[in-house]
Amino acid sequence: GRATLSGDFAYTYSKYQAREDSVDAQLATAPTINVDWDVRGSAIFDLGGYDIENPANTLWRGYYQRDFITKGDGYQGRVDLDLETDIGWLPRLQFGIRATDRTSLLQNNNRYAYTAGLGLRLDSLPTGQLELITDGYRGDPQRFQNWLAAPRQSIRDNVEPLRQLSYTSLQQLVLLFPNDSGIRESLGKFATEEIPFDPFNGFRAKEATYAAYAQGKYEFDLGGVEVDGTMGVRIVNTDGTYSGFSRVDGQPVAQVAHQNYVDVLPSFLSRFRFSPQLQMRLAYTQTRTRPGFGQLNPSLNITRNNPGPDGSPPLYAAFGSGGNPDLRPLTSKNYDATLEYYFSENGSVSIAGFYRDLDGFISNYTRDVVDPVYG
Repeated sequence: GRATLSGDFAYTYSKYQAREDSVDAQLATAPTINVDWDVRGSAIFDLGGYDIENPANTLWRGYYQRDFITKGDGYQGRVDLDLETDIGWLPRLQFGIRATDRTSLLQNNNRYAYTAGLGLRLDSLPTGQLELITDGYRGDPQRFQNWLAAPRQSIRDNVEPLRQLSYTSLQQLVLLFPNDSGIRESLGKFATEEIPFDPFNGFRAKEATYAAYAQGKYEFDLGGVEVDGTMGVRIVNTDGTYSGFSRVDGQPVAQVAHQNYVDVLPSFLSRFRFSPQLQMRLAYTQTRTRPGFGQLNPSLNITRNNPGPDGSPPLYAAFGSGGNPDLRPLTSKNYDATLEYYFSENGSVSIAGFYRDLDGFISNYTRDVVDPVYG
């Protein structure tokens, strides 16, 4: 009869996973490079007489591995009531509730063995004979187009031998450079076949929203002009928990942040029908755009800078990066107006104007601070 009750429910799950294995190379010596500047807005170069096709001239620079995964799921449900009334100027009322609950996880485990200090030839790796990359820039005018590399499939087929070689190479480098903490850290990461879990390269998030709205459809005559439209309000409560790990002097410190806030979003839309051909629309709405889960990551990773080779203090005592769990949504107050003229069943001409009052753009910033602990 007068009332229509409707609802829906949905569940979604998504997952993306990537595995990366990369063998890096470098030239055995530094050649004299010939450069022509400002060619098509850039520069082109070649390596002079350097014999790039000679395997002896390409060394092993390092081995990189990455295991990346991101996944999430979510529930959402809603119920709406559409009610016809006996009120002449307010023929219809609409009410509804909606709830969502979603979770997200991102984990990026990786490791790198920087082996350039040993001067090992690239063709000495278990990947075997090297292949010559040709047209490396795919038709670009760059003169330097060719170089030697380990074959793609050979890298895939020798992941574990490459890991073992990286481990023994890092052991040698620890003996050569005993004060290099980075080499010791890499050695620990390559001690196992599986890439170790890295608490500093990931986060978890759980966010729920609860919303209710009420809306009325109105229509009346204003001095011979037909007026109709809608007016209403939506109230949304957002409740989120975001967790990760911060690095403080190399040690993981669990971080958990919580947010709970309410948005009240009014809406008003009106249409003025001056004639069957000419009408005007006016609208005022408020909208919100929430921060992404990655931006809300509460982790803060701080690393102290090492002194210079001569023992001089670094320019900055430490550096770090992190998200901001206190970020609030980007808010927008929206004003819209259109004037429309329909000169036939299939033709019209219109003019529109809009104004947006936006607040809370989210950006990445780098700043210098004086910290009481790190300097």
